[in-house]
Amino acid sequence: MMGTLEKVKYYICSIVGISAATVTGAMIVLAFSQLIARWVFNSSISGADLMLRQMVLIIGLLGGVLAAATNRHIRIDLVDNFIKGKWKARIRGFVNLTAAGVAGYLGWTSISFVQSERQAEVVLRGLLFGNNVAQWYIEILIPICFLLMAFLFMTSVFLTSTPRDNTGYNT
Repeated sequence: MMGTLEKVKYYICSIVGISAATVTGAMIVLAFSQLIARWVFNSSISGADLMLRQMVLIIGLLGGVLAAATNRHIRIDLVDNFIKGKWKARIRGFVNLTAAGVAGYLGWTSISFVQSERQAEVVLRGLLFGNNVAQWYIEILIPICFLLMAFLFMTSVFLTSTPRDNTGYNT
């Protein structure tokens, strides 16, 4: 039976995974369409290159959330190889707590960054097929993703079971 934290973590993984797959699919379609437009029609889709750059940022953030949720993020396992037993679990807890603190700090500071971008009214010109879009609409994902990562690292401190990915297989 799943606990409340595990359910929340599962739903976060599901939503973020679907979002990442959707954005990746849109990137592939847009890049292919841009390629065809350049080769066949000797033209380009207005704002496609800028949109693809923004999508890469989004994929990176969503991938970071998924990596934190499934405990597959980059970490240095030097200490893990030499320490056994309860000390290993304590050190992992400390590392996850530290990662949660860093991600939380980045999330908190990125909120003020997005607020300043909103106040400055920075606009991405020609992003959606020639239409202008406020840059903070895309940047709002930065604090959301970092705060989700902080939450997921914090849940890793409290959940002592074997980490699982969203497919249900042990990692």
